[in-house]
Amino acid sequence: MTALSLYNHTGFHTYATAYSEGMFAKDDTPCPYNSGIASGYLPVFGIFMGVVHICGGANKTRNVTLVGRIGLIARGILECIGCGILFLIPDLIVTMHRHCCAPSPRVPYES
Repeated sequence: MTALSLYNHTGFHTYATAYSEGMFAKDDTPCPYNSGIASGYLPVFGIFMGVVHICGGANKTRNVTLVGRIGLIARGILECIGCGILFLIPDLIVTMHRHCCAPSPRVPYES
């Protein structure tokens, strides 16, 4: 398994991108992750998501690169102080890049 970078923790995931980047298992859905990212934009809910991101960055048992850890902690701090809305534009840009560059999931042909 490769280490997850900051790119994996920024932007929203679809079913195709989540599995191709190794963020989720085949049975998991990216909806709770996307809901958490979206709730981080709101100042009151951003405190909870900020703490989650800080703990995720500080947890050394996760397979995250050093840049990914620093990015998660910085994102968590900004979400805790109510500046989570600053990540809306970068998240949308990363999501569009991911959508355009993600491999298409293979749909088996029904016979």
